[in-house]
Amino acid sequence: MPESLMRWAKLKRARIYFSGENIYTISKLPIGFDPETAALGELGNGKSMFSQAIWAFGLNVSF
Repeated sequence: MPESLMRWAKLKRARIYFSGENIYTISKLPIGFDPETAALGELGNGKSMFSQAIWAFGLNVSF
């Protein structure tokens, strides 16, 4: 943020951040196939309902 805006808002420090996990996967595997699940056999077939994507946004300010 510009220093003039920081003084106007009476802030010492401001930080905006973003974190993500499993946001996008590039693969030639069929849709719905999760390579991290168990292999073929009694433990599973490598399919899952959906993959979870985690998006985290935040704002950290000091006055």
